Amino acid sequence: RYKVQGTNFDGSPYGGEATITLTSATTCEIVWTTGVTSSNGICMRNDNSFAAGYAMGDKIGLVIYKLMSDGSLNGLWTIAGQEGNGTEVLIPLQ
Repeated sequence: RYKVQGTNFDGSPYGGEATITLTSATTCEIVWTTGVTSSNGICMRNDNSFAAGYAMGDKIGLVIYKLMSDGSLNGLWTIAGQEGNGTEVLIPLQ
């Protein structure tokens, strides 16, 4: 489980939680809950890169994270058909 700290395309902040469940040595499922919004996705790790594709309602998105030495994930995300990106950091919960 991770604490979510992010910014939307307009720079406004959001927060919540994410749960990552391993499905193999390199793949996983991810669920984000931010406010009243929940989205599900698939994810994959390659060395210190971590990517996830997700569905949020009828929209498809992509987030690319860099695995940091403290176990957090520092990323950028976007939604298909929209210009720009948001930011997101996942911080491991103890």
